[in-house]
Amino acid sequence: MQTTIQFGNPTTLQEWSMFKGKLNQAKKEEVSLIKKSSDAESLIYQLTKKMQLGILK
Repeated sequence: MQTTIQFGNPTTLQEWSMFKGKLNQAKKEEVSLIKKSSDAESLIYQLTKKMQLGILK
């Protein structure tokens, strides 16, 4: 019996994987992902913290 697991749109999954890769690279190399602004920095900080806590995967 063959089992198939679908995780949604492959394009979305690929985009998410690339985004997580860029975040990890930015953490290691301390590269800025976006232009400096308080709103953008706050958003990235909040998303990163949620990922670290396992809220976002």
